[in-house]
Amino acid sequence: MKGRTILLTALAMAGAVSFAGPPAATAAPALIVDPETTRAIDGDTLQIDGTVLQLQGIDAPELGQTCVHKGRAQHCGLDAAYKLRQVIEKGVIPKIVCVEVAAPADGARVATCREGDRDLSEIMLRAGYAVALPGAAASYVAAERAARRASLGIWGTVFALPRDWRRVHEALNDESRDRASCPIKGKTSDEGLRLYYSPLDDEYEGLRIDRANGDRMFCSDDEARLDGWKRPKEGM
Repeated sequence: MKGRTILLTALAMAGAVSFAGPPAATAAPALIVDPETTRAIDGDTLQIDGTVLQLQGIDAPELGQTCVHKGRAQHCGLDAAYKLRQVIEKGVIPKIVCVEVAAPADGARVATCREGDRDLSEIMLRAGYAVALPGAAASYVAAERAARRASLGIWGTVFALPRDWRRVHEALNDESRDRASCPIKGKTSDEGLRLYYSPLDDEYEGLRIDRANGDRMFCSDDEARLDGWKRPKEGM
């Protein structure tokens, strides 16, 4: 990761962003980020410094989601997260420019992140680690189709669409949730901040969930955000 620069360009717009034309005059200055502070939260979500970005147009399996390959369960959600981290850390894309395209109700910013003609969403789709969302760009649909034809990643398994998996598991009450299927840890800090952690975070294994202190487990980062929890250093 060292010696490589990740650029974040935040562009506030009311509608979709076209990459064919020049950047709008209202575009914020590019934020040059130390790669050491960039993290993959799951297979379609990044944290760059204090900014959380959801990759546009895709939906990756959740961290606790499993898929079945030849009768055996595979941790396809974790596989997707590790794939995204590998893309970032191993320099598959040497310079990433992220352009914000929307801010959904859960507070996570939706962005297209690319280097030249390649972007992270398409890379994840072509590797078979995500599905294209309804209404996604034609290039994303084509990337998903290519992965399906080649039975890559989740397309070589039996799996539930991530949105269907979330609907089932997020309906579970706290007592029914286990770390395997709902691995996101919501931990209340000493300062009273409600923060959530992914299995990819260095601090994760050392965190003990104390329900009496308000801590809880989540089945996805989306669920944690909708409940008002944030990432460490988010907004800083």
